[in-house]
Amino acid sequence: MSCAGWNPFQEMEELLDRYNRATGRSVAGCADDYLISDWIPHADVEETPSAYIVRAELPGVRKQDIVVNVSRASLEISGQKHAELKPAPGSRKHVSECLFGAFRRTLPLPQQLEISAANATFTDGVLTIQIPKQAGSADYEHQLQIN
Repeated sequence: MSCAGWNPFQEMEELLDRYNRATGRSVAGCADDYLISDWIPHADVEETPSAYIVRAELPGVRKQDIVVNVSRASLEISGQKHAELKPAPGSRKHVSECLFGAFRRTLPLPQQLEISAANATFTDGVLTIQIPKQAGSADYEHQLQIN
């Protein structure tokens, strides 16, 4: 079996192109998050008639280690997840799947939001951010206090 004709970079480019066409979104906007982050939290974005609701999974992250910034164009969730367990002297780790370190996740937002009325809560490892809709909102940035 020969790999001479296989170009993994072309295959990846074709895969990203199919993703972009299928979803109407580009992963290119997320590139900065991947470059500075040790891991990227998963998030869901939901639109209701009156607000946008973002839920991000941050298991093992302390509330005081999370920063949420919302602007007219995007929502940025960043912070740090610290390793909780230190290995015992003389021990060997057989499986290591838990990710630790700095993280940042940037999500695009629509233009018509009431940013000053946004709020964030953190319960059971899930960060929930609610941003009410508003016509003609001002262009500025706001850091949220997490409850």
